[in-house]
Amino acid sequence: MAATAVTAVTAPGSLSVIALISGGKDSFYSILHCQANGHRVVALANLYPSAATGEINPPAGQHLARTGARLETGDTHVGNDDGEADLNSFMYQTVGHQIIPLYARATGLPLHRQPIVGTAVHHGLHYENPRHSPQRLVVSNSEALEPSRDHPSLATHDLPGYTKQVAGDEKKHEPELDLDETESLIPLLRAVLKEHPEANALCTGAILSTYQRTRVESVALRLGLVPLSYLWQYTELPTSVAGRHYEQDISLEERATQSSRNARRRAKKGVQNAARDDARLLRDMAAVGLEARIVKVASAGLDEDFLWDNVASEAGVRRIERAMSRFGASGGRGSILGEGGEFETLVVDGPPSLFKGRIIVSDGNKRVIREGGGCAWLSFHRADVVLRDELEQEGQLLNAVGVRRPELLDPRFEDTLQCLLALAAGDKQEPGVVNLSSCDDNTKPTINLGLTSRSYSITATGLPRCELPLSPQSSPSQVWRYLGSSGAGSLTVEEQTVSIVGQIRHRLDECALPATAITSSVIVLRHMLDFPLVNKHYGSLFNKPNPPSRVTISCGDGLLPKDAAIAVYLTVHLSLQPHERLGLHVQSRSYWAPANIGPYSQAIAFPLLSPPITRIVARGDGENAEDEHKRPRHSETSSSSLAVSIAGQIPLLPASMTLPPSSTSYHVELQITLALQHLWRVGIEMQVRWWTSAVAYFPTAPSTKTMQHQALLASAAWKAAHLWPHLDNGDEDNDEHDMSDDEDAGPDLWDRRYNAQFMTYGASDEQERFPLSLPNWSVLKGLDVHSNDNDDADVLLKIKVANIPFLFAAEVKELPRRAGVEWHAHLGLAELLPRCITQFSTTCDKIPLPGSGLLDLDIHHIFVDSGDAVFAQTTAALRFPVGHSWSQRALVSIDVFRGVYTATAASLRKLLHLPSHPFIESKLTYTGALQLDGNSEMEEIGALIPCHSLWDSQGRQLSVVSIFETKVTKAK
Repeated sequence: MAATAVTAVTAPGSLSVIALISGGKDSFYSILHCQANGHRVVALANLYPSAATGEINPPAGQHLARTGARLETGDTHVGNDDGEADLNSFMYQTVGHQIIPLYARATGLPLHRQPIVGTAVHHGLHYENPRHSPQRLVVSNSEALEPSRDHPSLATHDLPGYTKQVAGDEKKHEPELDLDETESLIPLLRAVLKEHPEANALCTGAILSTYQRTRVESVALRLGLVPLSYLWQYTELPTSVAGRHYEQDISLEERATQSSRNARRRAKKGVQNAARDDARLLRDMAAVGLEARIVKVASAGLDEDFLWDNVASEAGVRRIERAMSRFGASGGRGSILGEGGEFETLVVDGPPSLFKGRIIVSDGNKRVIREGGGCAWLSFHRADVVLRDELEQEGQLLNAVGVRRPELLDPRFEDTLQCLLALAAGDKQEPGVVNLSSCDDNTKPTINLGLTSRSYSITATGLPRCELPLSPQSSPSQVWRYLGSSGAGSLTVEEQTVSIVGQIRHRLDECALPATAITSSVIVLRHMLDFPLVNKHYGSLFNKPNPPSRVTISCGDGLLPKDAAIAVYLTVHLSLQPHERLGLHVQSRSYWAPANIGPYSQAIAFPLLSPPITRIVARGDGENAEDEHKRPRHSETSSSSLAVSIAGQIPLLPASMTLPPSSTSYHVELQITLALQHLWRVGIEMQVRWWTSAVAYFPTAPSTKTMQHQALLASAAWKAAHLWPHLDNGDEDNDEHDMSDDEDAGPDLWDRRYNAQFMTYGASDEQERFPLSLPNWSVLKGLDVHSNDNDDADVLLKIKVANIPFLFAAEVKELPRRAGVEWHAHLGLAELLPRCITQFSTTCDKIPLPGSGLLDLDIHHIFVDSGDAVFAQTTAALRFPVGHSWSQRALVSIDVFRGVYTATAASLRKLLHLPSHPFIESKLTYTGALQLDGNSEMEEIGALIPCHSLWDSQGRQLSVVSIFETKVTKAK
């Protein structure tokens, strides 16, 4: 196969960046990554402790080293440390603040400083703008509607007509609030923007801290700045060659082959995954010439002898590793980087692209301050800057080592891409048959991903006898459906959206529910061009952190009812408590996965089996919603398992938020693989162990054959990702991380820096193995994932192939950003017990379709046994008969849907030993053959996603796919 070259992954347009610095290694290394991605740093910004007696600063708001100017004190900065104490800010590093003014001279960049005002008022991981108020936007009458600059919606960051906040726009008579220390960034950045109006981005050094990242994102987006966090999850990403080599054309096929070969050799030798190497980041810093000195220690493994050690050196790394190893493995995730507050650093030198001189501190000008409890830090009396001469600077530039950036694809997805390239090249035996891994270094792979033999399926035996499920009306979760109304006369898409948003608000008020009760949404548009306008009004619903996950597609003309330009489907949980709702909402650019640039989260997790509501009382006029007798009442049913709703994932390059170049010869294959990797990374971060089912959306294809081929590519990618050689199958004892600990109760790594209530958390075994595998095959009942016998291993592989979660492909009109694919996992499952999942697939009796003969109905069940309850997701797929003309578009009548519902209910009754057929309704229904004539059909069909065509994993055309969710209690 011909080699395929990887082009440089750089931003097509340079951003003008304000760099937040604390003096620590992470903030400066983040600056280097901004430069490596083609951005220009225009200013440095720092917050200092206003109460510190040793600080000598210019007046608040003034900045140092303006263009053409230098510090009046020349190359020296002097402070008096008498009576000094570390502020111990939750948000900002304050140790070494006396040195900060010298960075203007050392880097040649303007430095702006402001004092820290306030304390940590909000202690949760996710930050809410304290001045934020709910917005109720109205139709703009074709004029760009700009939200209040002091209360911007989450939707504004990516919208035309939105103007960023500039200095001088603040209100003159705002009442003083008891603000969180995070808000100190606002006046600082406004001062910078006044001096540098071209600035449009803000970078920070967050690696693992949700606490820090979400606060910087909140401030950045309010001021119209693009947040950049290139170090986010950096230690989880695959390493790469140095940046200067990365810019050259490198064969992706060669890298994939090498990583696959290494993975297979590890698998053959029975070697478990290598221990995580967070120290790699410190070595990367050392490689580019960053010098980071320890200025504070606050860990039982470190004492004051470590002060002023250079952690960005091989000697420093080894010394830290030895100290941390006393407390098991490496002391916990991120501990060797100081992410849990183990130590803090001060950068005194760096590569010539950033540093023009070196900061020098003599021994006599450092003083050790001991706070007790093993905490000690350095205070500085005097420091100097020694500038490099021009010849030295030029020599260092010539010999500079490029910043190491992560590979675009993990080894799992390097291999996945190779599978797709093999399929595209014609290395196949029949539709759906794709190869996974090579039998040697250069020959064709031997594992057949097309195996579908049902003889290896895990049988649905041992399922408990259950009681009839609740009716949808009394279920704790519901799907709310809204269709743009045609009404009397035609409404614009904006008018329809405003109407829908108003209906949602009214219904939330009636049910006494906050908007956080919404966990996910699907938005179907007639035209994707309407998306920015729709996004603005939709986003006005959400003023709290972590808005719902979201999937957006357009279906084109002729599929939605006449004059309807939009359909909105919301999953709403009527009994969800605030502490039960967990979110992942990364709005910064990084190398990890695409940032959220609208009112949606990457993922929302919630209890899979919430206590069912036995009585719901709607709030009426004059009623007190807080009355105890009117609150929803719950049964005793409970579950520790979590459901995870994940946003649709399109193949944006995370660092630049652009699509891969369309000129790439393997453009389709790369987009499919990259978007699937995004889904996997979000799932891993949310501790997902199993997918229930998924759909890959594709824009309108030029031909039926092309769409069928794309469906087969998606199927191959889905199978390869599930079967990739990976020996870590999870923990049989279920010693996994409890996601319920990740919300306001902590422990976030940044919380642990300062807050005593978090410091009792130690490193768990799970953290040392992190991340656990996805998929985690040990959650399947009846599957022995630890067999070492070769014959058993072959059978095990075939069983795995037959039990890969159901996938289908849907052809729609268009996807966001004109993407070539969008992956949508219907549900991720987390916090699962071993052997708690049973899967069962069957082909039911044929269902008649007028004008098209009989359709085959394939039913795929996934059952999650959790305590005294069972959750079931069922996917029912109607298949066209062999020989059916794909050019025909048959109309599916309501009777056909009723037949699907009846067959699904009968299957559930049989498998769960129910006394009678359960009443079920679909959560989502996809059709490639139905044109709606009005809302009456929608009421019975439910949440409908009209598509141009549907395809199963074998390349066979489908007519209808319905997703059902059923929750039942076990019979006593």
